[in-house]
Amino acid sequence: MFPEVPILGLTATATTKVMLDVQKMLQIEGCIVLQAPFNRPNLFYEVRTKSASQKDCLDELADLMSVRFKSQSGIIYTTSIKECEDLREELRKRGLRVSAYHAKLEPELRSKVTRNGYLENIKRSLPPLHLDWALINLM
Repeated sequence: MFPEVPILGLTATATTKVMLDVQKMLQIEGCIVLQAPFNRPNLFYEVRTKSASQKDCLDELADLMSVRFKSQSGIIYTTSIKECEDLREELRKRGLRVSAYHAKLEPELRSKVTRNGYLENIKRSLPPLHLDWALINLM
């Protein structure tokens, strides 16, 4: 449609098939594709045994966020929008500054979350002065 306008596509999760489909839909087959390996040495992963009760799980998560990862930003992935919203409310009740981010957010709220939250902390490239977590729905 606009052959002189450059196009940049970014994704963290697209499969090769999806990337090829998108290139075809945008009519940019044969474009330059830059990929990085899935292993990200700058990320920290930890697997923990889950407590039996929901209250204990929430207490442990709140403790991790306010003690071990105090003054740091982070992302907690959930498997549903409802879980994302519920977790946000429970963590806020415990005094934590968290924001939900998912497909059903109104555009203004989505912009506010990214502007005031996690993405702003990345732009500063410094530890934030407050605890600021984004709860992101995977679906």
